[in-house]
Amino acid sequence: MKKLWVIAMLLIPIVFGLVGSGRAELVQWSINGHSYEVVIDTEATWEQAKAHAEALGGHLVTITSIEEQKFIENLLATSGAQTGAYWIGLIETITEGIYTWDNGESLSYTNWYPGQPDNAGGGWGGENRGHISWAVEPEALHFANRGQWNDLRAEGWDINPFGNYPDLNRAGYIVEFEGGTTHCYTQQEVDEIVAQAVAEAVAGKDATISNLQQTISYLQNQVNNLTQQNQALQNQVNQLTTGLVSGLTNLQNHFRVVFHDPTFVIPGATPLEQYQNLINAILNLNKGRKEGIYTNLGGKPGKGPK
Repeated sequence: MKKLWVIAMLLIPIVFGLVGSGRAELVQWSINGHSYEVVIDTEATWEQAKAHAEALGGHLVTITSIEEQKFIENLLATSGAQTGAYWIGLIETITEGIYTWDNGESLSYTNWYPGQPDNAGGGWGGENRGHISWAVEPEALHFANRGQWNDLRAEGWDINPFGNYPDLNRAGYIVEFEGGTTHCYTQQEVDEIVAQAVAEAVAGKDATISNLQQTISYLQNQVNNLTQQNQALQNQVNQLTTGLVSGLTNLQNHFRVVFHDPTFVIPGATPLEQYQNLINAILNLNKGRKEGIYTNLGGKPGKGPK
């Protein structure tokens, strides 16, 4: 059960992370043999996009020729990319307005939008990362210039403050894989992989788990079962505590009568502390009674009769 619980906790964020991703199929460019992928992600900053691209085994795309630029534009057009800003590997050097490719390639080709990069006139903390502006609607202000580059702050914009420029709002990023075609898992494959991992975590293989929904349902049932087990244990503890308190009360009442109603209760003490206090009080009182009896018999307090 512990193994299953650990695997469940590890898989749940991965499962939901994959469900929310917007990865498209990889497309290979015959000119250089590299593969490219458009990732739809309206939340990723430039740094997050870079980290994810490298985690996948690639890097943010570098565009080194007009032919590669046209290939990327066609990739965006055929991959379902919506209007917005798509991060590429452009990063500003220590010299304002001078850019380079993050992976070290030389910037031998550029496709800047007219007047860019402009650092936003120094506003909003400046702009030091590059993206491709993309527009889908023919009536969009920048539709005729879609595919051109622009500088943007590293955080990007959810909704930019510049006016009617939706192509400046975060939309995703483009990953380049230099090792050729890398397998991009489909959602069905992800479902099967996750389901198999969970099934194998159970004793043997659970043939009833075959897709993502069943996997999530199974994990939820396990969590519910653990919760119920914890509740059952808590109920047992509560019952034992109640019995302990009841027994303590009966003993206290009994010895109040025997020892002429002394106080055996410590406010705020736990039942175990109350028991210990009760035992000590009984011993002390019993000692006192014996001393009194011995005195009455002619002995001295604290000593037995001679």
